[in-house]
Amino acid sequence: MKTLLQGAVFAVAALFLFAATPAQATPITFNVFWSGAFYGNTASASGFVTIESTGLPNPGGTSDYSFVVDVSITVSGASSGNGTFNRADFTLWDWGTNGATLDLTRELVGQPTNGNPWGTHAPPTIFPNSGDFNLFGTGGAPQGTWYFLLTTNNGAGDRIVLTSMTPSVPEPAVLTMLAVGGVGLFGLVWYENSNART
Repeated sequence: MKTLLQGAVFAVAALFLFAATPAQATPITFNVFWSGAFYGNTASASGFVTIESTGLPNPGGTSDYSFVVDVSITVSGASSGNGTFNRADFTLWDWGTNGATLDLTRELVGQPTNGNPWGTHAPPTIFPNSGDFNLFGTGGAPQGTWYFLLTTNNGAGDRIVLTSMTPSVPEPAVLTMLAVGGVGLFGLVWYENSNART
């Protein structure tokens, strides 16, 4: 019975370690927000982008859109180009860390790079030297027009700057699975201990 218990503990520990390994090719979802305040307009956008982890070089950069699994961005308050846009509305993305290794488990905007903090936006007359995150849309979707900058209505509307990019919390189903696994392990340990006393 002791061997069975040790095997169960090892299996559960291996499962947790496997799930937590960052090198796995698993999708990473980020909540993203943009604001037009930097440019004096009332436009904003929010949503999420899910990226296959192998397509997220860290450090490094890419524009390969095939690694983008899902996107949903809702633009509101803009002079034109309001609405919700999904993966099919975009054809390209840019990602870059400016040589830094970002901590993908917390807010990305403001993390240090080999220049300005990641997410630093400056007008096109000044190179921000802080990496990049952008989406390039068609048919009325927002369009990347400079580093960390989208312009609504396919580049003809209001400019909005990336203000936050944070990893999403685990889905409720994942949390439930972890809780059930923990309860099951506790029950197994209790059962083994009660049998050992008899």
